[in-house]
Amino acid sequence: MTQENQHACNEAPVAVAKDVQRAPDELNAKPTPLQTSPTLSISVCEDTTPPKVIWNVPYRRNPFFTGREALLQQLHDYLTQETTAALTQPPAITGLGGIGKTQIAIEYAHRHHDEYHYVFWVNAAASVTLIEGFVQIARLLQLPVKEEQDQNIVVENVKQWLANYDRWLLLLDNADDLNLAYDFLPTTGKGHILLTTRDSATGSIANFEVEKMDKREGMELLLRRAKILPSPAPLSQASEADQVTTTAIIDEMDGLPLAIDQAGAYIEETQCSLPAYLKAFSSDEMSSCVNEGEQAKNILTQLPPLGLSTSSRWSSLTQLPPASCVPVLSSLQMPSPLR
Repeated sequence: MTQENQHACNEAPVAVAKDVQRAPDELNAKPTPLQTSPTLSISVCEDTTPPKVIWNVPYRRNPFFTGREALLQQLHDYLTQETTAALTQPPAITGLGGIGKTQIAIEYAHRHHDEYHYVFWVNAAASVTLIEGFVQIARLLQLPVKEEQDQNIVVENVKQWLANYDRWLLLLDNADDLNLAYDFLPTTGKGHILLTTRDSATGSIANFEVEKMDKREGMELLLRRAKILPSPAPLSQASEADQVTTTAIIDEMDGLPLAIDQAGAYIEETQCSLPAYLKAFSSDEMSSCVNEGEQAKNILTQLPPLGLSTSSRWSSLTQLPPASCVPVLSSLQMPSPLR
Protein backbone atom coordinates (compact mmCIF):
# COMPACT_ATOMS: atom_id res chain seq x y z
CA MET A 1 0.00 0.00 0.00
CA THR A 2 1.38 3.41 -0.94
CA GLN A 3 2.22 6.10 1.61
CA GLU A 4 -0.65 8.22 0.24
CA ASN A 5 -3.18 5.43 0.71
CA GLN A 6 -1.85 4.72 4.22
CA HIS A 7 -2.39 8.38 5.10
CA ALA A 8 -5.94 8.22 3.77
CA CYS A 9 -6.66 5.14 5.83
CA ASN A 10 -5.41 6.84 8.99
CA GLU A 11 -7.95 9.59 8.45
CA ALA A 12 -10.82 7.11 8.13
CA PRO A 13 -12.35 7.73 11.57
CA VAL A 14 -12.64 11.44 10.85
CA ALA A 15 -14.36 10.86 7.53
CA VAL A 16 -16.81 8.29 8.79
CA ALA A 17 -17.78 10.32 11.84
CA LYS A 18 -18.39 13.54 9.94
CA ASP A 19 -20.23 12.06 7.00
CA VAL A 20 -22.51 10.06 9.27
CA GLN A 21 -23.38 13.26 11.14
CA ARG A 22 -23.92 15.12 7.86
CA ALA A 23 -26.74 13.06 6.49
CA PRO A 24 -28.14 10.07 8.38
CA ASP A 25 -30.60 8.19 6.18
CA GLU A 26 -29.58 9.88 2.91
CA LEU A 27 -26.59 7.83 1.91
CA ASN A 28 -25.77 7.87 -1.78
CA ALA A 29 -29.24 9.12 -2.72
CA LYS A 30 -29.06 11.29 -5.83
CA PRO A 31 -31.92 13.52 -6.97
CA THR A 32 -33.53 12.61 -10.27
CA PRO A 33 -35.81 14.69 -12.48
CA LEU A 34 -39.53 14.53 -11.83
CA GLN A 35 -41.34 12.19 -14.19
CA THR A 36 -44.85 13.09 -15.22
CA SER A 37 -47.09 12.37 -18.12
CA PRO A 38 -48.61 15.26 -20.12
CA THR A 39 -50.66 17.11 -17.53
CA LEU A 40 -54.30 18.08 -17.64
CA SER A 41 -56.22 20.70 -15.72
CA ILE A 42 -57.59 19.05 -12.59
CA SER A 43 -60.04 20.22 -9.97
CA VAL A 44 -61.30 18.29 -7.01
CA CYS A 45 -64.69 19.82 -7.78
CA GLU A 46 -64.79 18.83 -11.43
CA ASP A 47 -65.01 15.48 -13.18
CA THR A 48 -61.66 15.62 -14.93
CA THR A 49 -58.97 13.05 -15.55
CA PRO A 50 -55.65 13.43 -13.72
CA PRO A 51 -52.27 12.66 -15.32
CA LYS A 52 -51.82 8.95 -15.87
CA VAL A 53 -48.53 8.71 -13.98
CA ILE A 54 -46.73 11.00 -11.53
CA TRP A 55 -43.48 10.14 -9.75
CA ASN A 56 -41.65 12.75 -7.68
CA VAL A 57 -39.40 10.65 -5.47
CA PRO A 58 -36.17 12.72 -5.58
CA TYR A 59 -33.83 9.78 -5.00
CA ARG A 60 -32.56 7.03 -7.24
CA ARG A 61 -32.77 3.46 -6.11
CA ASN A 62 -29.77 2.56 -3.98
CA PRO A 63 -27.82 -0.18 -5.81
CA PHE A 64 -26.22 -1.23 -2.52
CA PHE A 65 -29.46 -1.61 -0.57
CA THR A 66 -29.07 -4.76 1.52
CA GLY A 67 -31.44 -6.79 3.67
CA ARG A 68 -34.61 -5.48 5.36
CA GLU A 69 -36.68 -7.99 3.42
CA ALA A 70 -38.93 -8.94 6.34
CA LEU A 71 -39.70 -5.31 7.16
CA LEU A 72 -40.43 -4.44 3.53
CA GLN A 73 -42.81 -7.38 3.29
CA GLN A 74 -44.54 -6.39 6.55
CA LEU A 75 -45.05 -2.86 5.23
CA HIS A 76 -46.49 -4.14 1.97
CA ASP A 77 -48.82 -6.57 3.74
CA TYR A 78 -50.05 -3.82 6.04
CA LEU A 79 -50.65 -1.30 3.27
CA THR A 80 -52.46 -3.74 1.02
CA GLN A 81 -54.75 -5.25 3.63
CA GLU A 82 -58.48 -5.03 2.91
CA THR A 83 -59.27 -2.63 5.76
CA THR A 84 -59.19 1.10 6.37
CA ALA A 85 -56.38 0.81 8.93
CA ALA A 86 -53.67 1.60 6.36
CA LEU A 87 -55.17 5.09 5.99
CA THR A 88 -56.56 5.77 9.45
CA GLN A 89 -53.46 4.28 11.09
CA PRO A 90 -50.73 4.76 8.46
CA PRO A 91 -47.42 2.96 8.99
CA ALA A 92 -44.36 4.82 10.21
CA ILE A 93 -40.81 3.53 9.77
CA THR A 94 -39.12 4.42 13.06
CA GLY A 95 -35.62 4.17 14.48
CA LEU A 96 -32.35 5.90 15.32
CA GLY A 97 -30.67 8.37 13.02
CA GLY A 98 -28.46 6.46 10.58
CA ILE A 99 -30.51 3.26 10.90
CA GLY A 100 -31.77 3.43 7.30
CA LYS A 101 -35.37 4.69 7.52
CA THR A 102 -35.25 6.87 4.42
CA GLN A 103 -33.45 4.19 2.43
CA ILE A 104 -36.19 1.69 3.28
CA ALA A 105 -38.86 4.16 2.14
CA ILE A 106 -36.95 4.77 -1.11
CA GLU A 107 -36.62 1.03 -1.71
CA TYR A 108 -40.31 0.49 -1.00
CA ALA A 109 -41.33 3.19 -3.47
CA HIS A 110 -39.12 1.81 -6.24
CA ARG A 111 -39.98 -1.81 -5.55
CA HIS A 112 -43.76 -1.25 -5.69
CA HIS A 113 -44.02 1.70 -8.09
CA ASP A 114 -46.01 -0.33 -10.61
CA GLU A 115 -48.82 -0.72 -8.05
CA TYR A 116 -49.46 3.03 -8.07
CA HIS A 117 -50.37 5.71 -10.59
CA TYR A 118 -49.09 8.49 -8.35
CA VAL A 119 -46.11 8.45 -5.99
CA PHE A 120 -45.58 11.64 -4.00
CA TRP A 121 -42.55 12.37 -1.80
CA VAL A 122 -42.69 15.18 0.79
CA ASN A 123 -40.00 16.36 3.19
CA ALA A 124 -41.88 16.47 6.49
CA ALA A 125 -39.07 17.91 8.62
CA ALA A 126 -40.92 21.19 9.23
CA SER A 127 -44.17 22.99 8.47
CA VAL A 128 -42.56 24.99 5.68
CA THR A 129 -41.22 21.88 3.91
CA LEU A 130 -44.57 20.12 4.25
CA ILE A 131 -46.37 23.06 2.68
CA GLU A 132 -43.78 23.29 -0.09
CA GLY A 133 -44.23 19.59 -0.79
CA PHE A 134 -48.01 19.87 -1.04
CA VAL A 135 -47.75 22.93 -3.28
CA GLN A 136 -45.48 20.91 -5.57
CA ILE A 137 -48.06 18.11 -5.64
CA ALA A 138 -50.76 20.63 -6.60
CA ARG A 139 -48.59 21.81 -9.50
CA LEU A 140 -47.86 18.28 -10.64
CA LEU A 141 -51.59 17.56 -10.61
CA GLN A 142 -52.29 20.90 -12.29
CA LEU A 143 -54.92 21.74 -9.68
CA PRO A 144 -56.65 25.09 -10.36
CA VAL A 145 -55.44 26.38 -6.96
CA LYS A 146 -51.78 25.57 -7.66
CA GLU A 147 -50.80 29.26 -7.71
CA GLU A 148 -53.10 30.32 -4.89
CA GLN A 149 -51.37 32.79 -2.54
CA ASP A 150 -52.95 31.24 0.54
CA GLN A 151 -51.00 28.01 0.70
CA ASN A 152 -53.33 26.55 3.32
CA ILE A 153 -55.98 26.45 0.60
CA VAL A 154 -53.57 24.58 -1.66
CA VAL A 155 -52.85 22.04 1.08
CA GLU A 156 -56.56 21.44 1.71
CA ASN A 157 -57.22 20.97 -2.02
CA VAL A 158 -54.44 18.41 -2.28
CA LYS A 159 -55.88 16.54 0.71
CA GLN A 160 -59.27 16.61 -0.98
CA TRP A 161 -57.77 15.28 -4.21
CA LEU A 162 -56.17 12.42 -2.29
CA ALA A 163 -59.56 11.66 -0.75
CA ASN A 164 -61.19 11.47 -4.20
CA TYR A 165 -58.66 9.34 -6.07
CA ASP A 166 -56.99 5.97 -5.60
CA ARG A 167 -53.72 4.20 -6.46
CA TRP A 168 -51.48 6.83 -4.89
CA LEU A 169 -48.63 6.55 -2.41
CA LEU A 170 -47.76 9.52 -0.21
CA LEU A 171 -44.38 9.34 1.55
CA LEU A 172 -43.64 11.81 4.35
CA ASP A 173 -39.91 11.65 5.14
CA ASN A 174 -38.32 12.90 8.38
CA ALA A 175 -41.70 13.36 10.09
CA ASP A 176 -40.15 13.68 13.53
CA ASP A 177 -43.04 15.90 14.69
CA LEU A 178 -45.87 13.46 14.14
CA ASN A 179 -48.53 15.85 15.41
CA LEU A 180 -47.51 18.32 12.72
CA ALA A 181 -47.39 15.66 9.99
CA TYR A 182 -50.80 14.31 11.00
CA ASP A 183 -52.42 17.64 10.06
CA PHE A 184 -51.38 17.04 6.45
CA LEU A 185 -52.79 13.54 6.13
CA PRO A 186 -56.09 12.85 4.34
CA THR A 187 -58.61 11.05 6.52
CA THR A 188 -60.38 9.24 3.69
CA GLY A 189 -59.44 7.80 0.33
CA LYS A 190 -58.03 4.67 -1.23
CA GLY A 191 -54.34 5.50 -1.35
CA HIS A 192 -51.43 4.59 0.90
CA ILE A 193 -49.39 6.71 3.31
CA LEU A 194 -45.88 5.88 4.58
CA LEU A 195 -43.89 7.98 7.05
CA THR A 196 -40.34 7.92 8.40
CA THR A 197 -39.64 9.30 11.87
CA ARG A 198 -37.30 9.15 14.84
CA ASP A 199 -40.29 9.42 17.17
CA SER A 200 -41.06 5.99 18.59
CA ALA A 201 -44.19 7.27 20.36
CA THR A 202 -46.33 7.05 17.23
CA GLY A 203 -49.73 7.03 18.92
CA SER A 204 -52.43 6.05 16.43
CA ILE A 205 -49.82 5.61 13.69
CA ALA A 206 -48.63 2.03 13.20
CA ASN A 207 -45.01 1.60 14.32
CA PHE A 208 -42.56 -0.38 12.17
CA GLU A 209 -39.27 -0.11 14.02
CA VAL A 210 -35.99 -0.57 12.16
CA GLU A 211 -33.44 -2.64 14.03
CA LYS A 212 -29.69 -2.52 13.59
CA MET A 213 -28.42 -4.71 10.77
CA ASP A 214 -27.57 -8.26 11.69
CA LYS A 215 -23.95 -9.23 11.23
CA ARG A 216 -24.38 -11.06 7.92
CA GLU A 217 -26.31 -8.22 6.28
CA GLY A 218 -23.79 -5.71 7.58
CA MET A 219 -20.90 -7.72 6.15
CA GLU A 220 -22.60 -7.98 2.76
CA LEU A 221 -23.29 -4.24 2.71
CA LEU A 222 -19.71 -3.30 3.60
CA LEU A 223 -18.07 -5.67 1.11
CA ARG A 224 -20.44 -4.72 -1.72
CA ARG A 225 -20.13 -0.99 -1.01
CA ALA A 226 -16.34 -1.28 -0.95
CA LYS A 227 -16.54 -3.13 -4.29
CA ILE A 228 -14.72 -6.09 -2.76
CA LEU A 229 -17.71 -8.37 -3.26
CA PRO A 230 -19.72 -7.98 -6.50
CA SER A 231 -23.41 -7.29 -5.99
CA PRO A 232 -25.46 -9.44 -5.56
CA ALA A 233 -22.82 -12.14 -4.98
CA PRO A 234 -23.30 -14.13 -1.75
CA LEU A 235 -21.08 -13.57 1.26
CA SER A 236 -19.57 -17.02 0.78
CA GLN A 237 -17.67 -15.71 -2.25
CA ALA A 238 -15.59 -13.40 -0.05
CA SER A 239 -12.29 -14.77 1.24
CA GLU A 240 -12.14 -16.08 4.78
CA ALA A 241 -9.66 -13.36 5.72
CA ASP A 242 -11.95 -10.63 4.38
CA GLN A 243 -14.91 -12.09 6.26
CA VAL A 244 -12.99 -12.13 9.54
CA THR A 245 -11.84 -8.52 9.18
CA THR A 246 -15.25 -7.37 7.99
CA THR A 247 -16.85 -8.94 11.06
CA ALA A 248 -14.58 -6.87 13.28
CA ILE A 249 -15.42 -3.67 11.38
CA ILE A 250 -19.16 -4.36 11.65
CA ASP A 251 -18.76 -4.82 15.40
CA GLU A 252 -17.08 -1.41 15.58
CA MET A 253 -19.96 0.13 13.58
CA ASP A 254 -22.52 -1.42 15.94
CA GLY A 255 -24.77 -2.47 13.07
CA LEU A 256 -25.62 1.08 11.90
CA PRO A 257 -26.19 0.95 8.12
CA LEU A 258 -25.06 4.50 7.40
CA ALA A 259 -21.78 4.04 9.26
CA ILE A 260 -21.21 0.74 7.42
CA ASP A 261 -22.04 2.28 4.04
CA GLN A 262 -19.73 5.26 4.57
CA ALA A 263 -16.93 2.96 5.67
CA GLY A 264 -17.37 0.96 2.47
CA ALA A 265 -17.41 4.14 0.39
CA TYR A 266 -14.21 5.32 2.04
CA ILE A 267 -12.47 1.99 1.45
CA GLU A 268 -13.49 2.04 -2.21
CA GLU A 269 -12.47 5.67 -2.72
CA THR A 270 -9.05 5.42 -1.08
CA GLN A 271 -8.28 1.81 -2.03
CA CYS A 272 -7.61 1.21 1.64
CA SER A 273 -7.35 -2.44 2.67
CA LEU A 274 -9.80 -3.86 5.19
CA PRO A 275 -7.10 -4.54 7.83
CA ALA A 276 -5.66 -1.03 7.40
CA TYR A 277 -9.10 0.53 7.80
CA LEU A 278 -9.86 -1.52 10.90
CA LYS A 279 -6.52 -0.54 12.44
CA ALA A 280 -7.14 3.15 11.76
CA PHE A 281 -10.70 3.04 13.07
CA SER A 282 -9.67 1.22 16.24
CA SER A 283 -6.65 3.42 16.91
CA ASP A 284 -6.05 5.73 19.85
CA GLU A 285 -6.88 8.62 17.54
CA MET A 286 -10.50 7.48 17.37
CA SER A 287 -10.61 6.89 21.11
CA SER A 288 -9.39 10.41 21.79
CA CYS A 289 -12.41 11.76 19.89
CA VAL A 290 -15.08 10.20 22.06
CA ASN A 291 -15.62 13.33 24.15
CA GLU A 292 -15.56 15.77 21.24
CA GLY A 293 -19.30 15.71 20.43
CA GLU A 294 -19.62 19.46 21.00
CA GLN A 295 -17.51 20.02 17.86
CA ALA A 296 -20.26 18.61 15.64
CA LYS A 297 -22.09 21.83 14.83
CA ASN A 298 -18.88 23.58 13.76
CA ILE A 299 -17.86 20.62 11.61
CA LEU A 300 -21.15 20.58 9.74
CA THR A 301 -20.46 24.08 8.44
CA GLN A 302 -17.24 22.80 6.84
CA LEU A 303 -18.81 19.91 4.96
CA PRO A 304 -19.42 20.13 1.20
CA PRO A 305 -22.99 19.88 -0.17
CA LEU A 306 -24.50 16.41 -0.48
CA GLY A 307 -24.86 16.93 -4.21
CA LEU A 308 -21.11 16.68 -4.70
CA SER A 309 -19.51 13.42 -5.72
CA THR A 310 -18.44 10.91 -3.11
CA SER A 311 -14.84 11.68 -4.00
CA SER A 312 -15.28 15.40 -3.34
CA ARG A 313 -16.99 14.79 -0.02
CA TRP A 314 -14.33 12.38 1.25
CA SER A 315 -11.56 14.69 0.04
CA SER A 316 -12.96 17.56 2.09
CA LEU A 317 -13.61 15.41 5.13
CA THR A 318 -10.12 13.96 5.30
CA GLN A 319 -8.70 17.49 5.44
CA LEU A 320 -10.50 18.26 8.70
CA PRO A 321 -8.26 18.25 11.80
CA PRO A 322 -8.38 14.91 13.68
CA ALA A 323 -9.13 16.71 16.95
CA SER A 324 -12.44 17.84 15.48
CA CYS A 325 -13.87 14.37 14.96
CA VAL A 326 -17.20 13.36 16.42
CA PRO A 327 -17.81 9.83 17.74
CA VAL A 328 -19.94 7.84 15.35
CA LEU A 329 -21.84 5.54 17.60
CA SER A 330 -22.45 7.60 20.73
CA SER A 331 -23.65 10.63 18.82
CA LEU A 332 -26.16 8.60 16.81
CA GLN A 333 -27.60 6.84 19.85
CA MET A 334 -28.07 9.93 22.00
CA PRO A 335 -30.58 12.76 21.46
CA SER A 336 -29.08 15.37 19.20
CA PRO A 337 -30.27 18.22 16.97
CA LEU A 338 -28.02 16.90 14.22
CA ARG A 339 -29.63 14.65 11.62
